[in-house]
Amino acid sequence: MSIGTRLSALAVASAFALPGAALQAGGGTGTGTGGGDGGGDGGIDPHTTPPPVYPGPGDTVPPDWRPKPGPPAAAPITRGPGEPRVRPLPGTTTADGGPAVPPSIADTFGADFTDWSIWWGFNREPYLLLSRGGYRNLPLTHDGSVRRAGGRTGPRAPAELRPSPETIRGAIVPALLAALAANPSNFEVDAILQALGRIGEEPADRLASGELTRTIAGFLAHPSAGIAENACVALGILGQPGAVRTLAAVAGNTEAGRTACGRSEVPDRMRAFAAYGLGLTAQRSRNVDVRRYAINELWSVLGRRQKVQDIQVACVLAIGLAASAGDPAALDDSLPFQGSAPVLVDSLLAFLEEDDNDFLVRAHVPTTLARLANQVSEEAQARIVDALLARLARRTRDRNEIRQSCLLALGLVADADEDPRDVRVRKALMAAAEEGDQLARAYALIGLAQIAGRRGTGFGDREAGTAEIRRFFFTSLPQANVHTKAWLAMALGVMGNALAAENRPLTPADRSALRLHLGASTSPDVVSSLFLAAGLVRDAEAVPVILDRIADFQDDVVRARGALALGLTGSRDGIEPVRSLLLEARYRPLLLVETSLALGLMGDLQLVPTLLGMLAKADSLSTRIAVMVALGNAGDTRAVEPLLALLEEGSATATQRAWAAYSLGRLADKEEMPWTAKISTDINYSANPPSLTNPDGAGIIDFR
Repeated sequence: MSIGTRLSALAVASAFALPGAALQAGGGTGTGTGGGDGGGDGGIDPHTTPPPVYPGPGDTVPPDWRPKPGPPAAAPITRGPGEPRVRPLPGTTTADGGPAVPPSIADTFGADFTDWSIWWGFNREPYLLLSRGGYRNLPLTHDGSVRRAGGRTGPRAPAELRPSPETIRGAIVPALLAALAANPSNFEVDAILQALGRIGEEPADRLASGELTRTIAGFLAHPSAGIAENACVALGILGQPGAVRTLAAVAGNTEAGRTACGRSEVPDRMRAFAAYGLGLTAQRSRNVDVRRYAINELWSVLGRRQKVQDIQVACVLAIGLAASAGDPAALDDSLPFQGSAPVLVDSLLAFLEEDDNDFLVRAHVPTTLARLANQVSEEAQARIVDALLARLARRTRDRNEIRQSCLLALGLVADADEDPRDVRVRKALMAAAEEGDQLARAYALIGLAQIAGRRGTGFGDREAGTAEIRRFFFTSLPQANVHTKAWLAMALGVMGNALAAENRPLTPADRSALRLHLGASTSPDVVSSLFLAAGLVRDAEAVPVILDRIADFQDDVVRARGALALGLTGSRDGIEPVRSLLLEARYRPLLLVETSLALGLMGDLQLVPTLLGMLAKADSLSTRIAVMVALGNAGDTRAVEPLLALLEEGSATATQRAWAAYSLGRLADKEEMPWTAKISTDINYSANPPSLTNPDGAGIIDFR
C-alpha cells in the first residue's frame, strides 16, 4: 500500500484511539520542570480584571469546594532510559502479539501532513453531524457546538432513541463510578474519566451536586502523569464552571495548582492540558464572567513568555475556544483586553507581529483571530484581514507554518461578494494555491471552498466569488497531478456542502463532472476523495457510480470511504449494499466502524440490532472493540444494557472494560460531535508541539 493510501485510513483509524491513551506520554513520575514561573498568585497583576462573579445555579462555585481523593491508584508508570514515551494502546495487539485494531491517527501518519486524508480526519465531524449541509453557515449554540437545522440528521440515533436522563443518571453514571472505585487499570481509568466528562451535565442530584467535578479533579494528583493529564482534559470536557479556578491554577503552576496536583512543580504537559481544559470549560459556560476569567488567566500564562511551546500554543488555542463562544453584545470595549473581543483582537495582532515570539505559537494566532471575527466590528474585521494579507506578502520573512495559518484564517473570514477586501482575499488564495509549499497550497484550496460557500453581505453581487472559485476548481481539476486532484476533489465537496446548506446546490452539470472524474480515476487516493466529494455535495445520482467503484477495490480504506460517501448523499438506496459491507466486515475493524457510520447517516433502524448480534457472536478482541465503538457512535439506548454488562463482567479483560466505558460515554454524550472537533476543526495541524498532535498519539487532537 502506498503512503498516500495508507494515510487515507486516518479518520477511520481515529475511531480506535482509546480516549486518554494519547495522554499517556510525558510527565514521568510527575516532578516535571514547570518552567519555574508559577508560585504565589501565579504572577497575575493585581490590577487586572478580578475573578468573575458566579451569579446563579449551574455557574456557582461552592465556597468550600475541594477535590476529593480518587480511588486507590494503580501502580505509577515509570520509565527508564530508552523506554518508550507512551504506554501501548490497549487493544492494538492480541495476546499472541498480532494486530487487533488499527492505531490512532497520530500512530498512522508520519511526517507527511500534506495528505488530504489528515485534513479530513481532523475536520470531518461537523460534516458527519450535518449530513445535509455545511455547518459554517448555520447558527452556533452558546457553547460553540452546531445547532441542527430543520430536518437534518447526523450519524447518531434520533432523539427518541437516545438514552433517557433516567437511564444516564440511574444506570450509566453509577456503573462508571463503581468501576472507577474498583481499583481499575490505568487504561480503564483513562476511559472512565473521559466517559464521565462526556456525559456531564444531566439534571440529576449526583451530577448537579458537583460530584463528578470533585471525582475527576481527585485524579489530578494521581501518581501516573498520564492519568493526571487526562483528568485535566476530562474536567474540560465535563464543562462545569466549578473547575475553572483549579484548571487555571494548574495551567499557571501556582501554589494552588501544585497543591491540587500533589507535585512540587506542575509538569509542562499537564499545564498545557489544563489550559485546553480551561478553554473547553469556558466555551460551554453561559456566564460571560467565566469566559472573561478564563481568558484573563490564559493570557497571563501566555504573557510570561514560556520556554515550552506546548503551554503557549495551548493558551492561544484555548483563548480562541473561550472567546469564540461569547455573546458579542455582552463584551464591553471599556474593559481590559481580557474582557473585550475587540481589544483581544488588537492584542493578538500585536502578538503575531512580534517576531521575538515563538513562531509555532504565532502560527496559531491567525485561526484564533478568525474565531473572534464575528464578534467585532467591520473595522476590526478589516484589520484582521489586512494583517493576514500583509503577512502573506512577506514570503521570505515568515515561516511556512505562519503562512499556512493565514491562508486557513482568510478562508474563515472572507465571503463571496464584490467587496474589494474580499476580492483581494480570493485573489491571494488563488495565487497561493499555485505556489509555495504543498500544505499551503492545499489550505488555500480549502479556504477558497469555504469562501465560495458563503454568500456575501456587502458590496455588489453577493455570489460573484462563488462563480469565480467554481471556475477555478473545475478548470484546474483535469490537468492536476494526483496529489492536487485529491485536494481539489475535497475542496469541491466542501464548497458544494456549504452551498447545499443554503439551498444553492451545485448544478447538475457540476455534479455530473464530478461523477465522470470518479468513474475515470484510477488512483485510490483520488477515488477516495471523489467518493467523499460526491457524498458531501449530496449527489444521489452518484450512488450507482460509487457502488461500481467500491467493487473495483479490495482495499478496506477505499471501500470505507465509499460507504461513508453513500451515507453522506442522504439516499437510502445505499442501505442494502452497505449492510452487506457491514456483515463482511466482521474481522475488519476499519470497514466495520465506517459502514456503521454510513448506515447511521442513512437512518437505518436495523443498525443497532445488527451490531448487537455481532457483539454477541464476536470471537475476537478486534471485533468486540470495533462493534463497541460503532455502538457508541450510534447513540441508541438499546446498546446500554450490553455495554454495561461488559463493563461489569468480572471475566472481561481490562481492555474490553475500557472500551465499554469509552462507548458508554459516547453513547450518552451530552454533545453531538466528539469534543475534539472543537479544537481540531480548521486548525493548522502542521504547527504541532507534542501536546497538540504527534506521531506517538500523545496530543490532544489525537483523542477520539
